[in-house]
Amino acid sequence: MKRAGLLGGMSWESTITYYRIINEYVAENAGSCTCADMVIRSFNLAEIDYFQSRGEWEKVSAVLSGGAAELEKIGADFILMASNTVHRVYEDVQASVKVPVLHIADPAVEAVTAAGMSTAGLLGTRYTMEGDFLKEKLNEAGIGVVVPSPEKIGRIHEVIFNEPCMGEPRPEIREMFREVIDEMKLQGAQCIILGCTELGLMIKEEDSCLPIFDTAVLHAQKAAEEILK
Repeated sequence: MKRAGLLGGMSWESTITYYRIINEYVAENAGSCTCADMVIRSFNLAEIDYFQSRGEWEKVSAVLSGGAAELEKIGADFILMASNTVHRVYEDVQASVKVPVLHIADPAVEAVTAAGMSTAGLLGTRYTMEGDFLKEKLNEAGIGVVVPSPEKIGRIHEVIFNEPCMGEPRPEIREMFREVIDEMKLQGAQCIILGCTELGLMIKEEDSCLPIFDTAVLHAQKAAEEILK
């Protein structure tokens, strides 16, 4: 069994999702009492978001690269970052360690391609929806990307950072996401990629008229597969 190193706390709610899915997969495939060999370096999201909001991505890179080096030092065989947004500095983090850093977009690309779909609607933080760091990964695999209108991008970003993630989301929040997904379908989206690890806590299959691919779930499952190699 390999040891996974998880850079978490972005947010702690989605880090729980990773921990649960990884251990459920390992138990199901290696025996019900088997737990994943995993070390977690959890960060203060408020600090990370402060740097992101000021465009100080070099500081985000320094914090996460330092965390990755810590995980490598205590024996992680591979590392994953439990956040889509911070993959903007993925290359820096990978360069800071010798072990592989599993990119969050790779399992999503595999899943969308396997489903035979060529255009995806992307939801996430403003940084993810307006930036190219995930879009380029999808485009390289021949997958076109649709994003919401600028007004909706701002609203979704606000919801991700200000709405409670635990428990049932307010009805108006679920309705907003339904409207956004309907609009992206009209733009040609064949599926929806939840490109924020918190979105799976707010958007359920019944909220979407299109198939949903949750990057947090797919990323965690890929990590669990790697643990058992």
